[in-house]
Amino acid sequence: MIVDRKDAVGTLAERHAHAQNRMLPMARILAGAAPVMDKLARTEEWSRYCTYLQGVSERFAGQKQVALGKLGDPGIVDDQQIRKLRQDVFEADVWVNALKFAVELPAAIVKGGEEATEMVAKLEKKNETAGQAA
Repeated sequence: MIVDRKDAVGTLAERHAHAQNRMLPMARILAGAAPVMDKLARTEEWSRYCTYLQGVSERFAGQKQVALGKLGDPGIVDDQQIRKLRQDVFEADVWVNALKFAVELPAAIVKGGEEATEMVAKLEKKNETAGQAA
């Protein structure tokens, strides 16, 4: 069977529409969470919490620098010690990234909420016009 371009484009458009409709409930949740996160980020408690997270993050960054310094020491030749130091560097990186993510999450949700609100509005408008045409 030979498929022409119009059939392929139609199939892809149908799949795209189904994928968007599956994302709609999650987009609504994200759009609803955005105002809550916006309020959270403006509170004194959140600022204090971020200060604690920043302190912990700086402690892990310091531990990473210590481990990197020891890794550069030519006197450390024991394979077990080197592996431990490399693991310490890796763990410190993971913790710093996780804490950074935790601090930035409300802002990301607010930004994503704006995008989700636009997407929901566009899809609902598209669904309304499709429903009226049928």
